[in-house]
Amino acid sequence: VIVAVTGASGFIGRHLTEHLRTSGISVREINLRANGWEETLRGATVLVHLAGSAHFSQRRRSDVDLLQHDDVLLAHRVVAAAASSGLQHLVHVSSIKARGLHDSSLPPHSEALPADAYGQLKRAVEVAVKEKAEESGLPVWIARLPLVYGPRVRANFLLLLNVVSRGILLPLGHATAPSSYIGIRNLCSALTRCIEQSPNANMTIYPADPQPLSTCELVRLMTDLFDSNTVLLP
Repeated sequence: VIVAVTGASGFIGRHLTEHLRTSGISVREINLRANGWEETLRGATVLVHLAGSAHFSQRRRSDVDLLQHDDVLLAHRVVAAAASSGLQHLVHVSSIKARGLHDSSLPPHSEALPADAYGQLKRAVEVAVKEKAEESGLPVWIARLPLVYGPRVRANFLLLLNVVSRGILLPLGHATAPSSYIGIRNLCSALTRCIEQSPNANMTIYPADPQPLSTCELVRLMTDLFDSNTVLLP
């Protein structure tokens, strides 16, 4: 098995490529900015598509539309290249926000209603991937991820870790709604199973840790970890 990975330099990509190589699986990192990257897919067995827009703060609608346009075009190119290179299947990594829900314990076939611009972008890319894959006859796993945490984490989770470690008062006492999370090791294991098991038809999965947590519970766990004086205010 030879696994091609886009977005290999990102948080998930670095952990996944390390995990695969440690497991004895050959990895080929695909740089989508390089000329002729499509040729580097030849001879690979499976493609894991991680490249794309990560979480972003509030942007102008025109900026979001441009990001969506670029990501959809990229998805079309990636799926077409994977199909023409004779890959067995594609694993496309998306976000739980493409469904508009934070808790992956809810029915997986519930209607997709993205609640924000990021979710709408991820949903549009999913649709593009599915359409192009169906057109080319390439089976696809779509993995809708909740918030991912682990060593070298970035963005909002890192920000929260830094705040809690300083013992700052946080007005999150009423943040009791459960949300799903997944540790990077659990995610790498889940993606490896997707790599090793070719689907007979397009499939969407929702990998997550067994126990959802509220933001309150998460902050309390972090507070214990750092032995900090963080207080949750109502």
